[in-house]
Amino acid sequence: GYTGGRFLPASPKGVISGGNRDMKSKEEKGTHSGSARRGWGITGKLVWAIVASVVIGVGILLGVVYFQMSHTLLDRSEELLQATTDKTLQETRAWMNRTLAMLETQRDTDCLHAQQQVNE
Repeated sequence: GYTGGRFLPASPKGVISGGNRDMKSKEEKGTHSGSARRGWGITGKLVWAIVASVVIGVGILLGVVYFQMSHTLLDRSEELLQATTDKTLQETRAWMNRTLAMLETQRDTDCLHAQQQVNE
């Protein structure tokens, strides 16, 4: 290339002569560091998107599991309550029948004693 009245031999690719060297290296550094920054920015965004997707997926999964478990536990508690209520009613009826039978027996016995006393 021609510089200030004298011809310089062509330099090999990548080797810059004179004052242009500093300017080119700054441009190259800027390009490389910009690429690195852009690359990290894209990588960071990608990592963030993946992490956010995983967190959202796990949250949804936990929500579904919680809903299913609460529904199952509610069904079982209703079944247990119904079974307990039925058993309690059955035992209460049996107790009432025994008590009634005992009272009827006592009444019949008292009536029989009363008739015997009247007949005497």
